[in-house]
Amino acid sequence: MKTPFQNLSTPYTELHRESCALLVIDVQNDYGDPGGAYPIEGVELVIPEVVRVIEVFRIAKRPIVHVARLYNEDGSNVDMCRKWQFERGELRAVVPDTWGSQLVTPTNPTGADLDVIGLLSGKLQELTHNEVII
Repeated sequence: MKTPFQNLSTPYTELHRESCALLVIDVQNDYGDPGGAYPIEGVELVIPEVVRVIEVFRIAKRPIVHVARLYNEDGSNVDMCRKWQFERGELRAVVPDTWGSQLVTPTNPTGADLDVIGLLSGKLQELTHNEVII
């Protein structure tokens, strides 16, 4: 079965295996799981493709950077585009130390919980030699 992500390679998007890295952004339970607080529409179709790409990068031993959001319970660090929703109680997503803030299970090679204190202070969290969370 063809997916919407196949055959997208062009001279501008061609993969350069020897020098590429993968950014995996916001693939956390609240966004990336249908049971999350703020699931992205069609996420059940996208996550298997994201996992497939991650596996390709793992096999190739290329760097993988997971970009995770963590919104303080008081909303003090919520993006301006979501702050109003957060303040009104319409959005409670990726709050530290919740299931929803964690990486979607198949994307996390070790199953480690997010190091909330380290990440919120700007430190990288190493998952494997080639894989980190920021």
